[in-house]
Amino acid sequence: MLDFMASNSNSSNDIPAYVFEFAPLVHLFSGEQFWPCDMAEHLEHVTPHLNYTPISASPSDFNISNLNELNQYNGGRFVYLMSDDNVEERPDWLGGEKNIPISPEEPFHQLPGGQQNQQQPIKSGKRGRVSGGRSDAPAVLVIVDKGDGIVDAFWFFFYSYNLGNKVFNVRFGNHIGDWEHSLVRFHNGKPQKVFLSEHYFGQAYTYDAIEKIGERVGNAFALREPSPEI
Repeated sequence: MLDFMASNSNSSNDIPAYVFEFAPLVHLFSGEQFWPCDMAEHLEHVTPHLNYTPISASPSDFNISNLNELNQYNGGRFVYLMSDDNVEERPDWLGGEKNIPISPEEPFHQLPGGQQNQQQPIKSGKRGRVSGGRSDAPAVLVIVDKGDGIVDAFWFFFYSYNLGNKVFNVRFGNHIGDWEHSLVRFHNGKPQKVFLSEHYFGQAYTYDAIEKIGERVGNAFALREPSPEI
């Protein structure tokens, strides 16, 4: 299980405390081949291209702070990022193995903001599932205030590689770079709804209907093999 921390350049004090209190916990298949990654590191290993021609002289020319500048090239249309390595050789950065959750002797999670160093045990769910540890892979948190007391908290998870599923023993859908997300909708500070992404669509649930560990959603991503999707 992953206990993601928010990656945010702004102060966590600007984010309602209840967003962190009910942040989702993420299950991952123990036999996973490609783990959540850091997009900043991913960009160090790819080069922007347009018309099969590199745009920048070196990968360091673009990072997560200025990637939007690629929109100046043909309006951003047909601009793509190409790996500098042969992905068939499975370079280390592609699999994200260093982000495999570390299982402490006693499962814990860390709270953001002023309570980052506080450790609290995570209790197993109704099915007695063993809790895991914390991954170093960052999550991207986006907060949308919809008004009338409704706040949507999107948690985005990045994978450097997606290994597609097999159909009649032929694998389809391999691609570099993949985003998944979960959404928790709050009303007056209370979690009401959950949305779990699945490929280009997903499923929505009431908060009460979904499995939890303590008060936090405990199955934001179901155990799956082998791709990052549910």
